[in-house]
Formats: sequence, structure tokens, C-alpha cells
Amino acid sequence: MAPFFSNKKIFSKTPLMQKPQYEACDSSDTESNGMTDETLMWNPEQFKSKGISFVAWIVIIANILLFIFSGTALLHAYKRDEKAHMNADLRKISAYSPLLDAMEFPMTRKMSFAQYGDGGPTIWRAPPSPEVDEAWDRMVIEDLWPVTRSDIKKMWKDESVIARLPSEEYGDDAYIAKAAVFHNIHCLNSLRKAIHRDYYFPNGDPDALYQLHTSHCVQVLLENLMCRPNPAVYMYRWMEDFPVPVPDTNIWNQCWDFESVMEQYQMLALSNITEFDIAKPPHGPFAPSPEVVVETLNNANETFE
Repeated sequence: MAPFFSNKKIFSKTPLMQKPQYEACDSSDTESNGMTDETLMWNPEQFKSKGISFVAWIVIIANILLFIFSGTALLHAYKRDEKAHMNADLRKISAYSPLLDAMEFPMTRKMSFAQYGDGGPTIWRAPPSPEVDEAWDRMVIEDLWPVTRSDIKKMWKDESVIARLPSEEYGDDAYIAKAAVFHNIHCLNSLRKAIHRDYYFPNGDPDALYQLHTSHCVQVLLENLMCRPNPAVYMYRWMEDFPVPVPDTNIWNQCWDFESVMEQYQMLALSNITEFDIAKPPHGPFAPSPEVVVETLNNANETFE
């Protein structure tokens, strides 16, 4: 029968019905093999305790790793879900825009005071003045918004002709853009100035493209109004000095909190660089120029030659 221990025999099993026989061993034998009296004593509880401790550590470590993995996965899922729910109602009626992932567009109930002199701020329809110009200029934010290649593709545009921000400062995946809403307000302000032409342009058109730009703005605003028509209705009131019902265009609307939108945009946009600071690359590809613009500029140059 093989000995219980691999070193010299300490004790061995004997055939059945035979008295066990023991052989004495020298203490030096056990000490030379690193065995002491304590290790020679069979203590099942000691081994059992060690076994449970080892398994327990394995379970604890596995649970910690599982917790970290699960927490990370939940955090990423929460962020994706949070982005998906941010501006959820606005996303349903909008094409893709990186602004919807970066800014909150809070909604507020607001009265339109478009009725002639019937409450509300009047500065938007006031005669020209430095104060009026300052109010309008504040509403037209010209700061650039950086977009990525992924953003450009989601907006169905050709990245190869989009102007890039300087790579040494902004990296190789940063292109220039602006918020369309501020361009729309710029166009409205241009039409306002056209109404007061003598005040703003006493010497005639400021440049060759003025008329073309003004008609461009008319189309921009019309397309915007047709794309997002207001479903509200206005009513007609009887008024003291009129024999027929008068339209009441002071109506309640569900609107953006525009002050909040402007504040967020200015915090996140780039205010230290403009489109005029970016040098055109020496080689293309380039998008074709609008023929009507080129023709208008050529005619203007011929006129002044």
C-alpha cells in the first residue's frame, strides 16, 4: 500500500484484521522536510477553514468585478438613454442636429404680443435707434459651433467641402457650423433694415449682393415658416372704434425658452475664432459657386471699372 505521505514512512495502512504497525522516525527526518509537530497533526477544521476562506475571496473578487462591469454598462446605457430623452419632443419634429445632444431646449408657455401696441415689448417694431439695433444684434449670435464628421454625415452633407477648424488647436475632426435659428433672426433683421432703408442705407445699396441677400432672406424665412407652421389659431374681436371684427393676433404659444437657449449656446460655442480667420486650402475639392452670385459680382465689377 502506498504511504500516506510521500516522504519516509511515518505510518502506513495494514491489511485488514491485522494490528497496525508503527515505525519510529527520527525528528531530523521531519524537520528536514519542513514538517513540524503542528503540521503532522490532522486538523480537518483548519483545512476546512482555509478552503472556505479561499472560495470566499474568489466570490468577493468576482462580485466586485461584476459590480464594476455592471455599473459601467448601466452608466453608458443611462447616458445613451438620457441623450435619447433630452429634447425628445423636439427630436420628433427635427432633422438631426448636434445641438439636441449638447443643449436643453426648455419649453415655456408664452403670449405673443403682436397686436398693434397691445401690451408686450415694442422695441422689436420700434423706429431705428442705437437701442433698437443693440437689442436686435444681441439676438444674432455669430459664434461658431464645432461639428464632427459623424455629425456631417447625419446631416446628409459632404464632409470633403466643409471648412475645418485649425487642427493644431481643435484636432483633425472639427468643422465649422452655426445655429440656423440665429441666421433666421439675422434675416429678419435684414428685412427690418430694408423697411428703414433711408436710415440704414442713405447712400443706396451697401454692396452688390444686397438685393440678392434680401431676397435670399425672404425665402429662408418662408421655408422656415412652412417647415414648422404654427398650429395655433387667432380669433376676431369686436372693438370700440371699428365696425367689423378685428383679428386678435395676441395668442398663447408653446415656445422655446429663448434666453436659456442663447445662454447655453454662448457657453458652448467658439467665441475666439470666426469663419474669416480660417484660410482656404490650396487644393480642393471645392463646392461649385452659385451662378447667380458669381454673375452679380461680375456685373458689379464691370459697372465700377
